[in-house]
Amino acid sequence: MSEDDVSLDANVLALEVLHRIFAKIDTDGNKRISIEELTVALTDLGFDSPRTVAEQVMVQADTDLSGDLDFDEFAEVMALIEQRGLADSFGLLFHGFDKDADGTIDEYEFREMFAFLGVEVDDAEIKVLFDNADADNDGRIDPIEALEALKRL
Repeated sequence: MSEDDVSLDANVLALEVLHRIFAKIDTDGNKRISIEELTVALTDLGFDSPRTVAEQVMVQADTDLSGDLDFDEFAEVMALIEQRGLADSFGLLFHGFDKDADGTIDEYEFREMFAFLGVEVDDAEIKVLFDNADADNDGRIDPIEALEALKRL
């Protein structure tokens, strides 16, 4: 398998995981995320002022002005994390999963992150996602690598 094939597989898997996260947040199963559902998810993730952050996300990402987010709009939220000043909140979230406080996430912490989010990911999927995010191949994901991985989704 070539490096391009592995990268493609990782991107397909990352998109599948993003679908799983979307479904987890979409608690009523209507294929749309309301501001209430987004606020609950941000609260669960430890964001300060989750309602305010949810409102900011909706203003930027709800391109069809429906008042909620479909999957494509939700995927755009990942780009907004970096583009709209939510990187600080992302950093706080990232460090919340950095259990040993070394400034990086190892494969165990990465696995725990998915468990916390309630997203089922098997060992093979964890390995592909982790390896894809670990750009410098040092066995750890730093905040910059994590943001870069999100931008590739």
